[in-house]
Amino acid sequence: MAGLFDKQADAYLDARPTYPKEWYSKLAVLTPHHTLAWDVGTGNGQAALSVAEHYEQVIGTDVSESQLQRAMLHPRVRYAHTPLSITDDELIAL
Repeated sequence: MAGLFDKQADAYLDARPTYPKEWYSKLAVLTPHHTLAWDVGTGNGQAALSVAEHYEQVIGTDVSESQLQRAMLHPRVRYAHTPLSITDDELIAL
């Protein structure tokens, strides 16, 4: 799974559909606090950037290092590589 998009990472960046901005606003309304959000399977971080418009900090994690290398930078977004298997302690340390 981790290498699934390694060869197609650039094509994925160009071809991945985007979600409407209203979708992120609707999601944000459902959470009582906006200090931290976790984008699991962030890929190249496209969704994390939109989530960052509503949260103080976003942590985007992915099993694909190739995708994370193409992640778009944002001052409120931090990316982390997560292996396929991770212990609870390792997850908390992120």
